[in-house]
This record gives sequence, C-alpha cells and structure tokens, in this order.
Amino acid sequence: MAGPVAVAAEKELGLLSRAEGLVSVRSIRFLHPGYADNDNILLILSALDDGGGVHHETARIACAILADSRWDGYFSLTANGPPLAGETDSPDAVLALPAYYFCVPGTTSYPVVPSLEHFSFPLNLPPSWSAAAAPTAPSASERVPDRDRTCRMTNWSLPVEIAHIIPHAQADWWRSNNMSLYSHCPESSTDTQCPENAILLRKDAHHLWDVHRFAIVPKAGQWVVHVLDNLLSSELSDTYHNLAMLPLRQVAREYLLARFALAILSWKSMFTKQCLRPRALVLLNEDREKEIETLSGPVCRARFATSSRSKSRDGSPQKRSRTAQSNDDHDSGSDSSGFFDELGRKLTSWEAEQWGLDLMERTSVSEEED
Repeated sequence: MAGPVAVAAEKELGLLSRAEGLVSVRSIRFLHPGYADNDNILLILSALDDGGGVHHETARIACAILADSRWDGYFSLTANGPPLAGETDSPDAVLALPAYYFCVPGTTSYPVVPSLEHFSFPLNLPPSWSAAAAPTAPSASERVPDRDRTCRMTNWSLPVEIAHIIPHAQADWWRSNNMSLYSHCPESSTDTQCPENAILLRKDAHHLWDVHRFAIVPKAGQWVVHVLDNLLSSELSDTYHNLAMLPLRQVAREYLLARFALAILSWKSMFTKQCLRPRALVLLNEDREKEIETLSGPVCRARFATSSRSKSRDGSPQKRSRTAQSNDDHDSGSDSSGFFDELGRKLTSWEAEQWGLDLMERTSVSEEED
C-alpha cells in the first residue's frame, strides 16, 4: 500500500485513478419521424448548454443538414405533432428533454444525406447564419498570420498554426461544389488554400478542430465555440463551450457552415451507423445529380458507418505512419515547400507563403548575392 507521501505525490502529479474527475454528460437524441422508435436516431448531442440542454438553433441546423438542407424543418415532441410552442420554440432556447423529433413540412419520410460526399452545399444559408455578425470585415493583410495575429479561440500568440476550415482532404468536394465562389478571389481559390478558408488556432485547439471536437456556430448573433464531444471530462466544455470567438476577419461564413456539416455528417450522425432496417438516402451520382435510394441496414453500415470518421480527417481509411497522419490531420496539401514548423511538420507551399517564409528565403538569397 502506498504511503501518505506517495499518495500526495500522485495527487500532485495528477496520477490517481483515471476515473477521478470524469463526468457523466447528459445527451439528447434527435429522431427521424418516419422510422420505428427503436431505429430512428438522426444524431445525439451532448447537453452542454444552460440548464443541461442543447441550443435549439444549433441542433435544428444540424438535423436540417442531415435532411438535405431543409432549413424549414422544426422540432416536435411526437412524430406527427406540431412544432414546439412557447419559450422552447425560440432559436436561442435550450432543449432539455431526452428526445425530439425533427420534422419537415409535408412528409415524415424525408431522405437523409449519409456523408459529405453526397452533401450538396445549399444555395442559401439558414436565416440564422445569414443574420449572424458578418465575419468578413476587411483586413489589411491577406496573410492569415498577419490578419489574425493570435489564436481566434484563446488569444494566445504561441504556439499557433494555420487551421483550414474546410480541410485540404476535401479539395474534391470543394471543387465539385464551387466553394471558391465564396472567396474574395475565386479565380485563385480553386482548392482549399485561400485566406477565407483559414484561421489561426493554438496547436492544441487546432488538433481538437481537426478531429471535430468542436464547431464554430452562431448563437444570439455572435460566433461561438460549440463543443461536440465532451470525452467523459468537463475540461473542454468548461473552458470553451459557448466561448465567443475573437473577430473572424475575412472568413467566409459559408465555409463555417460547410465545416459544421462535415462534423455532423462524419462524426455525429447516427442514421447509418446503427440502422437495423432499410434507409432512404440522398445520393449523388457521377454527374452530381441527386437520387433517392433505399439501402438495407447492413449495406448502409458497410458503406457509410465504418469509414466516415477517417475520411473526414485524411481522405483514406487506411492506416498510415504517424508522420503521414500528422500531416493529414493538419490539412496539408500535396505540394511541399521545404519548410518545417517548430515541431518538424512539413509546411505546404501555401502555408509557407502565408508565414512569409518564401519571402524570407528570397531575401536571404538576395543578401548573399549582394
């Protein structure tokens, strides 16, 4: 048995049982009205908002994304019931009951989008996202480090990294959905490498961003952190949930919505992961035309459930080396610059240019020639 000195040392170093300090977080289920109640979960969100619930509009937009951008969808207490009434119907209300049905006008059998690959970016933003404070104020510099200067979450200046909003692994999706149209210079933004699609984040926050532990969403008209996964500890939510972001200059809100969709479709959606019965899905064919197909439960699980998380991060479900995984998780592109950050991660040419490293190299060579 450890003596009091050893126990005190363990407490000092935080080495006591892993169970100490863990929390049980309530979750709220959001249900599809067209399926049996034992097989109809759209998604599950942690109840981290005031009073132990989920922000109404954040949950509604998450469900609407799954329903193929049905911004007219609403919550009900029953599969065929009316919309919520009273205070809980407010966009900024907190939903605290164990479960809600997400309904759309006219049908209870709406099809569901199974993955980002089959998600067509909507022509119109949800009204709540359009009404939020515009994160597109002009900046004196188009270089992300000069524009942001500090982490947009923590206000720390070191160690910070350039974090893509839509990851470089989703460059094909970017092009097929013409996402360059939302940048200030579409002709030079044919992939994800543009200032409007990046922010500075502290290194640990960047990692949490890469693995979809949080999203950036509008609440009460301002952009805040919404923690998506509490990981059995309250540390992340206690520190960052509902934290107002620092100014997001020259950042396209369309990219923030696309990133939220990526997190919901790849990480939080339950619709194809545990299905028992056939599912009606929105699928895009080779010509990017929508088709409604009904797939069996086993086919859904095999096709969408097993690889959705890995695809959201690195574009491939195959296991790779730690170095390769690190480069993918940090949104690296295929073009490399020959420059490395302080932790040995190779920077892309675009990242090096953003940090001014190409300019430094040219200046150094010029001085040597002189």
